[in-house]
Amino acid sequence: MKLALAEYGPATVAVPRGATEPRPIVVAVHGHGIRPERACRNWMQVASGFPFVLCPHGLPADAADDAPVTLGSAEHTQAEIEAGLSALRVRFGRHVASGALVYAGFSLGAKLGVEIVGGNPHRFGRVVLGEGGYAELTRPVAERLARAGIERVLLVCSTKPCEVSYRPARQRLTDAGIAVEVAASGGDVHLFQGLVVRAAQAKWPWLVAGIPAYAAEPR
Repeated sequence: MKLALAEYGPATVAVPRGATEPRPIVVAVHGHGIRPERACRNWMQVASGFPFVLCPHGLPADAADDAPVTLGSAEHTQAEIEAGLSALRVRFGRHVASGALVYAGFSLGAKLGVEIVGGNPHRFGRVVLGEGGYAELTRPVAERLARAGIERVLLVCSTKPCEVSYRPARQRLTDAGIAVEVAASGGDVHLFQGLVVRAAQAKWPWLVAGIPAYAAEPR
């Protein structure tokens, strides 16, 4: 479904069906040239349909329904996320669980995500980064993420070069005290679809383990 936002393009939300208890939120941020609807559909599959998945629209805000979009700066994207979260909570009220969010970003969404989650202490407890953010995950940044309350990071790769590029980042995150796992498809296409979605889905229970809002999730 769509949520109209005053200053941004409409946010896309994948809604958990048949929920009788409050459900958590995953903020899923797409890459360059990808539609938010695709991001929501794929991340909802990763999360096995359990949480709300909020996908910011990106730029241009008035893009046609079938036109690819991109993202603004980290600051702009964070503001768009906050507007979407406010609208989601107004729309679904008591059906939305409180507590830290999961951030999931792929490609440009991962690159910007490093700054977004690090600059918002205790807003996000768990993070998924796919095919992006390699250079941004320096040692000082990894330490800042740990101070910001990031407990677990799932690194997702749809290409083999990504697996190599993430190795230093994985070590820095581990050294900072953050638990890290890798979900890799072993493929050669820089897209979040197919095998890499299923690889991320297999690691999802590890990522959200211990989060109270996921306690009712079927296993």
